Amino acid sequence: MNITEIRQDYFKTNESLREVEKIRQDILKRGIMNVPEHQLADAVLTLSMYMVNIGQLFVDLACSSDDDEENYKYELNEEFIRLKKEAEEKGEKLSDTNAENQAISKCAPLKESCRESRDSYNFVMRYYKDIERIISTAQSKMRVGSSEMIRSNS
Repeated sequence: MNITEIRQDYFKTNESLREVEKIRQDILKRGIMNVPEHQLADAVLTLSMYMVNIGQLFVDLACSSDDDEENYKYELNEEFIRLKKEAEEKGEKLSDTNAENQAISKCAPLKESCRESRDSYNFVMRYYKDIERIISTAQSKMRVGSSEMIRSNS
């Protein structure tokens, strides 16, 4: 599964990401400097509320990815031991390198699952950080706008 498919899957199934993406696209399309401050304030508030859900998704995917990796390592080790034991029982010689290569080959689907899990985690992590940058930039713009308004009223 490539990053585009991951993105589409998550946006299809996750309301928080869909709503955040609408706001993100609007801000990026218009440019943050061209969004009126009252709309920017609304956008920041909405994005911030959804960040809780996206943050939880981020944490859940990290845990899932770590679990998948641990499972792969465990299964790989179990397969290696099984192959060595099986060869020994048959009276055959099987080098550690060959046993390792065979174990890796047999556990390839698990490795692919780990990669997909890690890709999903990385996508959501980068997306989360992107939204954080948008919020931070928008807040900075609003602070500058407030300071300019105060100075102009003085």
